Amino acid sequence: MKILHITDLHYTNTIGSLTKQNKIIRDFLDDISKNIDSIDYVIFGGDLVNSGDNISIFKKAKEEFISKIIEILKIDKSNFFICPGNHDVSRSGVSNSLIKYLDEDITDNKKLDNFFKTTSQDLKKSFLPLENYNSFVKDFYDGSTSARDYFDDMFSTHIRENSFGKIGFVSINSSWRAVGINDDNNLLFPLDKINEALDKIISCETKILIHHHPISDFKPFNKYDLEDLIHKRFDYIFSGHIHKNSLSVDLTHNEGVVKIGSCASLSFDNFSQIGYSVIKINEGELKGTSCFRHYDIKNEIFYSIEDKNFDIPSTELKRDQNKLRINIRKRFFSELEDSKDLFVENENESQGKTLLELSTEPVLKVKSQSEIVKDENNIETDFKWSNFHKFDNDYIIFGKDKCGKTILLKKIELELLDNYSLHNYIPFYIDIKEWKNSNKRFDFNKEFSKYYYVNKSESAKLLEEKQIVLLIDNYHVENKGIKDNIEDFVEKHEKVRLIICSIDSTFTSFDTNSIDGRTLYKLHFHRLRKIHIKELAKKNSDLSEEKQDEIVDRIDNIFKKLSIPFNYWTISVFLWIFKKDLNASFNNDVDLINLYIERLIEKDQLTLTKSSFTFVNYKKLLANLAHYLLTNYHQTSYYAKYSDIISFIDGYLSKNPRFSVTSKEIFEYLDQKGILRKKNDDLYSFRLNGVFEYFIAFYMTIDGKFLKSVIKDEKFYLSFANEFELYAGFNREDHKFLKKIYSKTQKHFKYLNKDYSITSDSIDVLLISKIIEVRDFSEIIDKFSKRMQDGLTAQEQDTIEEDLIKELGIDDSNSDIRTKQIKIINDQSESLEASLQILGKVFKNIDDITDVSLVYEIFDYIIDHAILWSFKLIDEFKELDISEIMKAGNEVEAKHLLKFIGNFIPTLVQVRLNEMIGHKNLEKIIIERLNQAKNNPSKNQFKIFILAFLLTDINLEDNVDLLEELIPMIKIPIIKYSFILKMNYYLGFKVNANKDLQRILRKNIQNQYLKFNNDTDLGSIHRSFSEKQNNKLNKN
Repeated sequence: MKILHITDLHYTNTIGSLTKQNKIIRDFLDDISKNIDSIDYVIFGGDLVNSGDNISIFKKAKEEFISKIIEILKIDKSNFFICPGNHDVSRSGVSNSLIKYLDEDITDNKKLDNFFKTTSQDLKKSFLPLENYNSFVKDFYDGSTSARDYFDDMFSTHIRENSFGKIGFVSINSSWRAVGINDDNNLLFPLDKINEALDKIISCETKILIHHHPISDFKPFNKYDLEDLIHKRFDYIFSGHIHKNSLSVDLTHNEGVVKIGSCASLSFDNFSQIGYSVIKINEGELKGTSCFRHYDIKNEIFYSIEDKNFDIPSTELKRDQNKLRINIRKRFFSELEDSKDLFVENENESQGKTLLELSTEPVLKVKSQSEIVKDENNIETDFKWSNFHKFDNDYIIFGKDKCGKTILLKKIELELLDNYSLHNYIPFYIDIKEWKNSNKRFDFNKEFSKYYYVNKSESAKLLEEKQIVLLIDNYHVENKGIKDNIEDFVEKHEKVRLIICSIDSTFTSFDTNSIDGRTLYKLHFHRLRKIHIKELAKKNSDLSEEKQDEIVDRIDNIFKKLSIPFNYWTISVFLWIFKKDLNASFNNDVDLINLYIERLIEKDQLTLTKSSFTFVNYKKLLANLAHYLLTNYHQTSYYAKYSDIISFIDGYLSKNPRFSVTSKEIFEYLDQKGILRKKNDDLYSFRLNGVFEYFIAFYMTIDGKFLKSVIKDEKFYLSFANEFELYAGFNREDHKFLKKIYSKTQKHFKYLNKDYSITSDSIDVLLISKIIEVRDFSEIIDKFSKRMQDGLTAQEQDTIEEDLIKELGIDDSNSDIRTKQIKIINDQSESLEASLQILGKVFKNIDDITDVSLVYEIFDYIIDHAILWSFKLIDEFKELDISEIMKAGNEVEAKHLLKFIGNFIPTLVQVRLNEMIGHKNLEKIIIERLNQAKNNPSKNQFKIFILAFLLTDINLEDNVDLLEELIPMIKIPIIKYSFILKMNYYLGFKVNANKDLQRILRKNIQNQYLKFNNDTDLGSIHRSFSEKQNNKLNKN
């Protein structure tokens, strides 16, 4: 028996595609006329047309393609079998309310079957999107069908006879729920309809199923039972949709059924392979061959590639293969349930989400972050997750502790188990940590047999015959014994692939490139970006997009402040904190950080187990340990020997005879929770710099003398900025501390106050005198506006940030403890900025003091001196040594550069002030001061800009209307430009989810543009803003 298998024509009459389409069709028809001498049946796997909205397209595809195939091959059209694809659906006929009902209310196979037993309007409505397709099929088979054929809205059956006996073809409508959006894992097909179809072909010895979508695209509750039924009852399965150019997944015959996919007959995308296949089946010998013909689109010629031979499963083999498939499914469900424990969010929840529901694809690159920073020319892109499913390489992946190594391996494992029929690889996860603890040589055969519920002889056979992916966790490259054990196994099993995860350490640079002569391709974990944090937030709870953005910004801010690594575990902890109380305002970042520390030390576990050493005890101990390391181990970057730390804990415990715990038990607990880390030579310290700083700050609450000494220390004062900010969050009513920081800042700015003697009326005058406008600055603003006007996607925002990190040479992957550096306090802008930031952040956090006059005084001081600092910065720019540029004869360019920098100063000041005091607890004061400035707008332009955008940074939605009121007040050109810059920033980065805010901001930007040039035509501005949006819509 010979079958021509083609699929996915995507026939269209769209201008721009016709010439290419017609050429490929002619070449295809010419090729089959020359290379196929006879054929029994033709199977078409769906997507005959590109859009099912018009019946005439189906008729045209029939005339130009199907009818000509039938004519060339000289077969009866009754032997041409077809199924519908998702592109054959008329999207205009889709009922969104019905799809919503199917997605939300049909939650099991019984409900799905019952839906088809009704005669409701909803059922009738569900068939409308394929009305054109069904009309085409009815017309196509008209006059050639008989009692051997049966047509239903969900399937058709066709009984044919040849020398092999009766053959039953079943074509099913896998596109019934396909709407083109979110189809993956959402498709549905009733089991009763499969059984109905089987009853129609019950007399047939050979049963062939034709469907478009892979079974993996169906809803989980549906696909597993659907797959079981299909694999038990059918002998061959023909499908389409995937457009695969990888032949390794086109043919699968080891699951009790022969599954055959084909190339797309016609597809213009870069990831598809144009071609067709001829399947030759000899059931007498239980053998088959798939002959492939591919199309070289560049040279416009078809060519043969190597045939694939396959065995047709016998009854006994089919039984064994179905048993393996069932065992793989059993392992999948077991691992899926266990995966819930990998996420903090699932704690204390009876129905937690699985890894496949919660995880995102990790960020992997060939080079580490430090290597990328050192390489100025590096333009490396992210490693594509799909590469793991090509199975053409072995990998070793390095990452820091808790970066997501286990989640990565478990994600691969679950995907391979769930889609075994697609990939044909069996995963085997091994945790080296458990292996090491057993102190025995790892018995791969024994463990594999337990993993897949088979006896040892069956296990040995599977390891020998099947394609296996070893997923090895917690591998240490320096452990030669384990490496030898793995090499011995790999040497005897050539079909095995390796994906290994290892801790990033000093041994990473050693010879880790091979195992048993195989090349291991190195990959490195990189921090998760905002787009991943948002995706994780979305998967964790049903929050609005604006709430997700708020959470992402809070996490991003705190992680950067405390050098917390952006990985699955840390982000998971903070999402768990937000999820515990979605209505909590968390007005102070320290509230969130306190909860993070509770989770880190596992307060709930200590309470539950009634530990004699409580959470509060651990906090105080860690605060004292941090102080001990800070004051005694500066030379070793605050790392101490194990014995020294044990001695310190012993000394601490001896001060309270009620403590019944030992120093070793405490150390082991801290080590187990990942609070401490080991360095070379048996040295230990805090794992994360931010946690170290937290406990230094907490120690300040215990030891007032230490706090006083740090404030007085002129060399290291500026190095304790984070600790001062945290302390202020711990003690929000400590007005004495605030006064000390305020007094110290005043001393730092003493000379600057003499240099720039300002009054409330002189700020704008000074600004104008300091900044000489650059005439072409408006061109920069224009380009910036055009880039931002449609908003930036999360991916674009992350790309900009990544480029900035690389440009500045920042290695943000390093969260290790950083030694306190001497930072001289002087009258230079860098020192003054650091000093003012300390005051601003302390002032922001100390929000529970009742000295009203002091609050207003410090607020005004911070605003005024941020402006003073900016004038100092401008003057320092003017004093820069530009001799090198001058030597090249570019004096004009050098001066132009300095003037250009000056034009961004107002925006820079506002951004810095938002970092210092941009907080809801200061909103009332900001409004009051803004209202005062508005009383005399001509002399308060700079302050109006600063205060207005402090309010919008705090709450854009509530304060955006204020901008329209203020724009007419602004007369100084550089402040006008600064307004546009900030509004464009919001448009690009902050309001993608809010159409109303986008509209208001665009209107305000247009109005501000008009003030620069009286000749500007408002209509042209509107056209400029809408042009890109129209282009975007056309593309979609």
